[in-house]
Amino acid sequence: MKVALFIPDFSQGGAESVVANLANYIVKNTGFDVDLIVTNKNGTLINIIDSRVSIINLNCKNVRFSLLKLCLYLMKNRPNILLSTLKENNIMVVIANRLTLNKTKIILREANTLSSEFCNEGDRFVGIIKKYLVKLTYPMSDHIIALSNHMRDDILSVLNVNRNDISVIYNPVNIEHINYKANEINNPYDDNVFNILSVARLYKAKGYETILKSLSMLKNSGIDFRFHSLGHGPELDFLKKYAKELNIDKNVTFWGFRENPYPFIKNSNCFVLASEMEGMPNSLLQAMSLNIPVIATDSPGAVSEVTEGGLYGKLFSVGDYKKLYEILYDNYKLYKDNQLNINTKDFIHTRHNESLIMDKYIDVFVNIEKK
Repeated sequence: MKVALFIPDFSQGGAESVVANLANYIVKNTGFDVDLIVTNKNGTLINIIDSRVSIINLNCKNVRFSLLKLCLYLMKNRPNILLSTLKENNIMVVIANRLTLNKTKIILREANTLSSEFCNEGDRFVGIIKKYLVKLTYPMSDHIIALSNHMRDDILSVLNVNRNDISVIYNPVNIEHINYKANEINNPYDDNVFNILSVARLYKAKGYETILKSLSMLKNSGIDFRFHSLGHGPELDFLKKYAKELNIDKNVTFWGFRENPYPFIKNSNCFVLASEMEGMPNSLLQAMSLNIPVIATDSPGAVSEVTEGGLYGKLFSVGDYKKLYEILYDNYKLYKDNQLNINTKDFIHTRHNESLIMDKYIDVFVNIEKK
């Protein structure tokens, strides 16, 4: 069987990382031929790709200009299965497959909560076009993979698709790899203060303003803490300025993107995710796999499902910085009493074991190819 996988590029986003690791897993554990299609080779994930994976570079500026080259690829290579992830990619592969009258089975991996993403699109006109194209193309695919039960139900509420045509497959976590990488460098923090971490791109939807407001309250309570942010994005200058306005700039460090975030996660005292919406948050899973106490928004997506409704982490409403402050304050008191100890690693290993998850993808490929 020939399997093609389509991602935008080799940047270390959650969706790109999962599919890149899936490509490696397939060539190591099956006899399938694997093509990894990218619009361009930007990003560092290319360094982890197994040599047995064929990288197909469409050499386009972005996904919107990839249609013609996708059509040419499909006509020439005719893979049995083509898995795509992220909305723009998904739309393009369905259109390309229709235009070429190809018999390739198209599987779409939806990485976000559709209804929330449509509502939060910054450009209203773009949002309308995107919603129309998703409703048009997604039902033309052969199968859809949702990252949580909540996301599956959301897809069913938005699209005219059959429930049996959607599989729920959680994101994988390679705990052995994370533990190994977590010990590559020494503790980057000052151990004498309460260290709080967030790993997310610096976009408005990631809720950094909420975090900074809560940290301002924490400082006013006399707590000695440091907040560490891993990630880059267009909000960096604004967030630095906002931290200064709140008089917490000396307590906040923006480390930028780190290829290996795990030492930062391992040595933090708690992990915060304040997103307005999340698909399946890899950084949250990684923190839980290292037994770091997590605090997250009960946002549309998989966060509540990941934490079992707050059993394995503390939840707060989107934008509720006062509640976030209260949880941080409580965690700080437990930290001072040496009682901030949890065990979420076993739970993550049971439900998000990498081999288990990757085998589910392969099962879907085999079953869809037979139809």
